[in-house]
Amino acid sequence: MPARTTICMKTTYWIVLYITLLSYPCYGQEAVEEKPLCASDAAVTATLHSDQEYAKSQQLFETFYQKHTQEYGLIAEKTSTTYTIPTVVHIVHNCAELGTINNPDDELIRTIMEAVNQRFAHAHAGAKSYANPNYGVDTEIEFCLVDTDPSGNYTTGIVRHPDAQNHVGSYARLRAAYSATYRWNISKYFNIFIATDLTDASGVYLGGSSSDFIIMDAPAFTAGLVAHEAGHYLSLRHTFGTCGNSNCLASGDFVCDTPPKNNPGLVGANCESPGNNCTTDDDDTATYNPYRPANIGGIGDQVDMLANYMDY
Repeated sequence: MPARTTICMKTTYWIVLYITLLSYPCYGQEAVEEKPLCASDAAVTATLHSDQEYAKSQQLFETFYQKHTQEYGLIAEKTSTTYTIPTVVHIVHNCAELGTINNPDDELIRTIMEAVNQRFAHAHAGAKSYANPNYGVDTEIEFCLVDTDPSGNYTTGIVRHPDAQNHVGSYARLRAAYSATYRWNISKYFNIFIATDLTDASGVYLGGSSSDFIIMDAPAFTAGLVAHEAGHYLSLRHTFGTCGNSNCLASGDFVCDTPPKNNPGLVGANCESPGNNCTTDDDDTATYNPYRPANIGGIGDQVDMLANYMDY
């Protein structure tokens, strides 16, 4: 494993992830409430229609990504550099006692963020090897709680906001409230908000020129779901949605080393026998599709990639 840089830098790195976000043990994400697990798809779609600056930036990103992948293929080499993303965790609560589920203490926050880093490094408990070579890699990305706030003062990177009005609400309402009051400069910090009750999701990534942060429902603040929403923050889509794969850069999650998958989750299969939800992996014969037919240098159609943080 390459040497890991652990010093927080006050620069947010916009990173193109050409590799699948690493795998996790086969017990899925820790959904704890009967509400939608992730509302990021709906939130991003709404933002693309309402925020022209954000829509333009996403189009430029997609154009760059597709052009780069077509010209150079997937990035496979390891480096000696770990990209460190300066992170601040905001806890918005209604005078909840410190150490309770709605106002978790610093130790728990640090423990969960370290567990997120272990998942991004494929070094978490239960990490294993897979027959598919695109499974389970070190992304060389880590999230570091900052020690300097926007005014230059010392901080633990964990900020508590007692707020009787904005500790509960839909992601649309809380997005507006947090953008106007609590978020730190999005060009320098990755902002994570924990709300007492995010009423319409367990977690959500909210892109946009004035937001670009994630909000977590307090009971759902777990390493698996934080890793999922952080993946959205880093431009990753869900790995499911369609079996169409005539162009792997424009189907599914738009990342060619993720096999196409129509449905989220296990869908009747299990981690030992994952099944094959889509048999279209090798439809795209381009050299940048690792699942192109074996007779032209690919590895062919693969079973479902269940252990992926961007699935459910």
